[in-house]
Amino acid sequence: MSGYVLKQAFLHRNRFEGQRDEGTSGSFDILRAVAEINIYESIFVAYLTGSVVIADTSALSSTINFQGQETIRLVWNVGDVEYDRTFYVYGVSAAVRGDNDTSQTYVLQIIEEHAYLSAFKHMRGSSVGNIADIIANTLSSKLDMDMEGVEFEQADQSVRVTENNRTPLELCEWLVERATSLYGEPMFLYSSITGGIAFRSLGTMMMDFPWEENEPFILTSLPAASVAETRRHELNQILTISVPENDDIIAVARSGALKSQYYSVDPFSRSVDTVEFSAIAHFEAKKEAGRTLYPNTMFDDHFDINGTKIVDMDSTFASQINTSGMYDGALAYDEERDPSKHRVKISRTSDLVLLEKDRFDIVVYGDRFGDTAGKVRAVGTTVDLIVPKTQPSYTASSHTVDQKRSGKFLITHMRHIFDPLTDDYTIACTVARIGTPDDINSRTREENEHRPT
Repeated sequence: MSGYVLKQAFLHRNRFEGQRDEGTSGSFDILRAVAEINIYESIFVAYLTGSVVIADTSALSSTINFQGQETIRLVWNVGDVEYDRTFYVYGVSAAVRGDNDTSQTYVLQIIEEHAYLSAFKHMRGSSVGNIADIIANTLSSKLDMDMEGVEFEQADQSVRVTENNRTPLELCEWLVERATSLYGEPMFLYSSITGGIAFRSLGTMMMDFPWEENEPFILTSLPAASVAETRRHELNQILTISVPENDDIIAVARSGALKSQYYSVDPFSRSVDTVEFSAIAHFEAKKEAGRTLYPNTMFDDHFDINGTKIVDMDSTFASQINTSGMYDGALAYDEERDPSKHRVKISRTSDLVLLEKDRFDIVVYGDRFGDTAGKVRAVGTTVDLIVPKTQPSYTASSHTVDQKRSGKFLITHMRHIFDPLTDDYTIACTVARIGTPDDINSRTREENEHRPT
């Protein structure tokens, strides 16, 4: 049972001499030459990127003459779901001539069309409105993107912004960095293979459960070769886990995740307003609103040094000159007459820092990253993981789990890896969690984590 089927791979150029695919003017069929495909998703990037490795054993390059100005269309099936995507080639690298002096390997760097187009457009003017509306209008009017049916969550900020010769995506990224939800959560503009472009808050992402809760991914120490092929693909198996060095509480605190103070200076009124931020209060507010997976933070809020709790220590200070007195209507970017509104800006930083605190990488079979309805998990959704604390097993009914590596995690990055030589499709994911469950070691996986109501 193969992980996927690559059905078509066409390289398109505007002008060239050589053998064309029959019925398709201006394209080469490179299906047999594709050695590997990688496609990258990230909640921090508003477009897909990737690479296509071509093993040229038939002097293809002498006919095509790769210039980094081509488009490549890929059509593949994962189970019953077909994907048809066209990317722009923006770079060609790693050309290696073989021993026989005729074979070469090319790595084509690919990117989504709207990102390619954005690099050549610069804007002048200004926009006023909710940050989500400004971003959606920029993508639609400047990059010709179809925004019908696209999930765009409203931000808490309505602003006036000048375009300042930025490219469309530069403007969007700049706005995303200043956008929060009503609860002070960061917002993300990202693209995925399955869902296209989206603009969503961290709280909305953490509540997105694409699968049934009885279908977690399980770490096992058994080698894949010892499992029957049919059985192997029936299992939601975690192939590997890689844990980077993290959990540096000093770095977390000094980056603004625990407590901060924000100073707003208004030269027109000659006033200085101070706003305090507490991570504990932030989590409590989200818990009451049903915006968090777990009730607890990822640090011991009772830990103290010389009698002072670490969560009560001022570790970060931020300030801003507020020129709102210049505007009667919409405010300039990042400005707000109500100083308490600035609390959401520093809480955004807290959430982003905590996303980096408890994260690790897993590798899973790509064809298992979807349910029977064909909905494939993507960045910006959650995945349920089981990492047994003792002897790994395919079942978890009687095993105590590793409380740090088990539970529900947000998928922040994905690398889709397609290997045409073996038909294997694997996905390398970076997963992160904000908050920890109280009772993860006292339940079986049939007793799932508490969901907000």
